[in-house]
Amino acid sequence: MGYAANSILHLNGVYPEETFERVKKHEHRLFLSKNVGVKLYLSEFNEKISEWLESGRLHKIELLIMTKATNEVLQSWNFSIETHGEIAENILREKSDKEIMNEIGGVLRHISATFTFLPPLNEPCKYIALLFQEIKGHA
Repeated sequence: MGYAANSILHLNGVYPEETFERVKKHEHRLFLSKNVGVKLYLSEFNEKISEWLESGRLHKIELLIMTKATNEVLQSWNFSIETHGEIAENILREKSDKEIMNEIGGVLRHISATFTFLPPLNEPCKYIALLFQEIKGHA
């Protein structure tokens, strides 16, 4: 999720170009923020994602891009999470590096392709990342 969030922030110009560095991770070229605040926020967010995934509670992740002036939501990036029974039963299946690289590449390609359809953000923006959990027994 950290790679996806960095890509979205970079492509939208939420932070200046010079605050990102180009790196190679999992055989993909990425832009990662050098901003200490962004790095800390996304690191803590990824820790919470891991915690919720391990408990089988994570249902959806949402990244909102909003105007700084009015908090109007300009973009909402939704990532649906599907967990399988083996996670809830604490029987974890390790994915191969190749599977992980393919999944990361797929998400990043989807994000990049989506930007060809989005209007440019012409005002200062900020972001917030949200986690949603599935509440069992409720409709």
